[in-house]
Amino acid sequence: MFFIRLFVPVALMLSIMFVKRIPKIGGSIPVGMAAAGISAMLLGGIYNPVTMLFHWVQGIDQITWIIGLTLFGAILARTQSELGAIDLIVNFLRASFGRSPRGLVVALIIALAFMGSLLGDAVAGAATVGILFVPALVDIGLSGELIVAIIVTGASMGSLMPPVSGEIALAASLLNVNPDPAIQPAFITVGLGLLLVAVVFTFFYMKRITHMPEHLIPTEKASAILRKGWIVLMPTILLFTIIIIRIIPGLELDIIPMVLNHIVIGGVPFLDWVSGIPILKLFSNIVCLCMLLSTLVAIIFYSKVRKNAGAVLKEGILSACHVMIPLIFIALMLGGFNAGGQIQMVKDFAFSLSNTALIFGGAFAMIAVGMLSGSGSACQSTIFVFLGPALLAAGFSPINVTIYGSHLAQAGQGLPPADLLTFMVVGLVGPMIGRKDINPLKCMAYSSIFGIYLTIVGILFMFLPAWGI
Repeated sequence: MFFIRLFVPVALMLSIMFVKRIPKIGGSIPVGMAAAGISAMLLGGIYNPVTMLFHWVQGIDQITWIIGLTLFGAILARTQSELGAIDLIVNFLRASFGRSPRGLVVALIIALAFMGSLLGDAVAGAATVGILFVPALVDIGLSGELIVAIIVTGASMGSLMPPVSGEIALAASLLNVNPDPAIQPAFITVGLGLLLVAVVFTFFYMKRITHMPEHLIPTEKASAILRKGWIVLMPTILLFTIIIIRIIPGLELDIIPMVLNHIVIGGVPFLDWVSGIPILKLFSNIVCLCMLLSTLVAIIFYSKVRKNAGAVLKEGILSACHVMIPLIFIALMLGGFNAGGQIQMVKDFAFSLSNTALIFGGAFAMIAVGMLSGSGSACQSTIFVFLGPALLAAGFSPINVTIYGSHLAQAGQGLPPADLLTFMVVGLVGPMIGRKDINPLKCMAYSSIFGIYLTIVGILFMFLPAWGI
């Protein structure tokens, strides 16, 4: 019975996701997750549609952190674009680093990391910032494959960078823990990863490219660009300042709770009160509140954003939908697995395994699914939904497990042969440079350095002492 209750939902989900020949639903990740959730409840003895709906809402409540981060991050990014902050940062980085071919690539990687840190989404970062650099990268002599690999690598690492960090938020949600404590180690792991990929691309892949065309050398100094436009960066500076000062060891100044907890409802401080309300508890997440504050500052104090506030909010919400819709179906699957007892079954089974077997066996499964699906969320929703709680049951720290799951999911997605982001960027870059024959697998081979790094870091974290304890 154990085998049937666990195997059937997972097999059904993977069949729908990977067998594209199935009429109408083949290859659909949301449909696969929905089928898994519903079948899990049926096998668990739940047949009432109202009860199923209740467990779906419970699943949504469990991942409410990532829904909030995705929504508020998309709206914030749209306000920054309206302000001109993104263009200013791109121009500043090009003026700071872009006086050599290597510097130009470093500027692109940093710009993608910044955009990814706001959106938590690699696709949006690649499509909005990455393509701005394509003409210049062609002019310095980079191949189409290398251009795609640089954009994919920067965008993928950026999407893991706090404060939004979609994969970290999803991993924490599947563990049913607050993602905030994982921000500090993620700044370190992703920051070191960005440094590594910058070195690999500029000193190994580009060692023969040294000439910078005259027309690409910035004529304006970085300091002059910053002096002219620094005012539009204030909402972003506010966001990062509030987040960073709360994670600096020895300082850990939490401004937002200090202010909001002066509001008392029914004798309970505001953040404690709202954290007990299903779905709305996302407003107790400090990163969500920081992004909301930054957005409000942009709307209130900048007339350009205020005059177009309606359009800005609408475009931000629409841009978040392509991430939020799959999340709703992940919630159905998560609620189904919890209600049907499958997660508890895996927890119980985990006690029969050694910790080492659990860590390495789980890592192999996550990487394999990520490589085959090309999707980090699919990797987490099929494997980590069971593996994460099992690791917690084995006594590992929630922060360490969050880093493990999020980094392995991002690693598996980026490794050959099916990275969806690579195929998308190939589709964007090919027409821009007049090439129809860009090889996606060669692109993935170039960018695999970040996948290898994240795999090592994710596994290594499970052998470190419990972070922050």
